[in-house]
Amino acid sequence: MNERISQHARGVGVVFVLAALFVAAAAVVASDRAAAADESDRVYTIANYPVDASANSAIAAKRKAVAQGRMRAFRSLLKRLVPVTEYARLNDIKTVDPTPFIDSVKVRSEDRPTTRYVANLDFAFLPDRVRDLLRRRAVPFVDQQAPPTVLVAAYLAPGAGAGNTTAEMSQQRGQALWASIWRDLDLANALTPLTLKKAAPDLSREALGAIAQGDLSPLAGLSNAYGTGQVVLAIARPDPAANRVRVVLAGRDAVGSFHLERAYRIFDGDFAYPLELAAVVGQGIIEGRWKAIKARAAPGAGINLSAPLEPVQVWVTYQGLQQWRSIEQVLRDTPGVTGLQIGGQTARSASLALQFPGGGQALSTALAAQGLTLEFANGTWLLR
Repeated sequence: MNERISQHARGVGVVFVLAALFVAAAAVVASDRAAAADESDRVYTIANYPVDASANSAIAAKRKAVAQGRMRAFRSLLKRLVPVTEYARLNDIKTVDPTPFIDSVKVRSEDRPTTRYVANLDFAFLPDRVRDLLRRRAVPFVDQQAPPTVLVAAYLAPGAGAGNTTAEMSQQRGQALWASIWRDLDLANALTPLTLKKAAPDLSREALGAIAQGDLSPLAGLSNAYGTGQVVLAIARPDPAANRVRVVLAGRDAVGSFHLERAYRIFDGDFAYPLELAAVVGQGIIEGRWKAIKARAAPGAGINLSAPLEPVQVWVTYQGLQQWRSIEQVLRDTPGVTGLQIGGQTARSASLALQFPGGGQALSTALAAQGLTLEFANGTWLLR
């Protein structure tokens, strides 16, 4: 009797151990999935965003600053995700109340005088809600991050006799200012994440000058110095005689090699402002290059997403639960698909109702790029 009780106890112990191991393994998998989701959704955070407002009290000033910052950060997010060629479609969305789309607001730094609130905040938005909003409005968007690119913020001080120079334009102060401006941007959460690095020893003043003039040969050996072939130089060169700052972006990003130059005017002796503008524009250029190629390759590229929404009834066939989940995810991630509802479902089929710009034929074209076949037969759209 005691032996049987002992054997039973050992059996129960094994069951509990196996159950514990299963739970632990499931927790690890869930944690990994959550981490992956967090990583892929980081573009929905607008970090280090400056806010500044005044009111009758410190509390009122903070409320006003956060409310204004929330709206402006939401607009910044939309411009981050949507290709420049589609910005006109944001006119209606820009006035949408961003409050339901906010996940959290975190304070990086703040200053609270009596009637003023000045701070830098991180606005994290809810990815699924923002995606759904853009899809319902048939606005194309890109939220896949590019592989990281190393960015070198290099500065070339004007030479002797260059004109009306200032102390800020010296090599040491100008380099520190240019690097700090890039450091203050939200580089990690951007569609094209940038890792700020110092200039490698091989990047002499002569080499930087050659690159600024369009000679990219000095960049050939930088992959070893930085451990990646994706290196972009942002070279700032003040031109006091012309009252301009000339900025060159040159190197290789996630899209390929490029060389661009722009000039920014210095207003009222404010040397920092054109540098700040140049950095913001520079980041936008790199981000825009990535959005352009991803938008062309995105599901539904070439589909007129501004066409009227039309209802589509779909009958889906699949081999098992895993395949069904994959098909459902593809549908939900296809730009333009809205109002997706699942009707009757069995182990091998399901009925769906949704809306898509241009109806079933346009949806068929969009899904074909993702390996799914949507055909109209016997009065029904069949998806497999």
